[in-house]
Amino acid sequence: MLPLLCAAEFKAVRADADFFKVCRTPELAAEVTLQPLRRFPLDAAIIFSDILVVPQALGMEVQMKPGTGPHFPEPLREPADLAKLHADVDVNQALGYVFEAITLTRRLLDGQAPLIGFCGAPWTLMAYMIEGGGSKTFSKGAARPVGRGDTVPWRRANCFRSGSCSNDRRLQPRSGSTCTPRRAASCWTC
Repeated sequence: MLPLLCAAEFKAVRADADFFKVCRTPELAAEVTLQPLRRFPLDAAIIFSDILVVPQALGMEVQMKPGTGPHFPEPLREPADLAKLHADVDVNQALGYVFEAITLTRRLLDGQAPLIGFCGAPWTLMAYMIEGGGSKTFSKGAARPVGRGDTVPWRRANCFRSGSCSNDRRLQPRSGSTCTPRRAASCWTC
């Protein structure tokens, strides 16, 4: 019921900004985060963001298609595709807008409620990056290493993802998130 009741406010923000623009604009992300608290006596707020900002920070294009969800025009298909990813990502710089949104939202909350942060787990992010979007069958190979048997690039990429995720998780509380998972659990829902 909550999403339907808040849809008008969210749609008003989205009328001028696509999904990822809202994620990348701290003022818009803070506004969308605070909307449910204005209507309901909730126990906490959850920062408006998306786990797929991490692949974007790594140089991948991610589109949010209405009625379909996330779409990667150029997913990872072969081990050589891993070379397209940015190797040394400065998480502070690449995801600074998330941390700014957390800091701004926390200030605007003014102690009214805790602010919950989150991040995607390595396997979940790699599954999206390989499958090219959400999947129920993993027919493109996300359930097995990139290149079907060549586990070295998969391990290298998965270690890199782990570093990106842990840096994101570590920096969110420094920005003001009062609750961010200490460990990211992989899950897959479509």
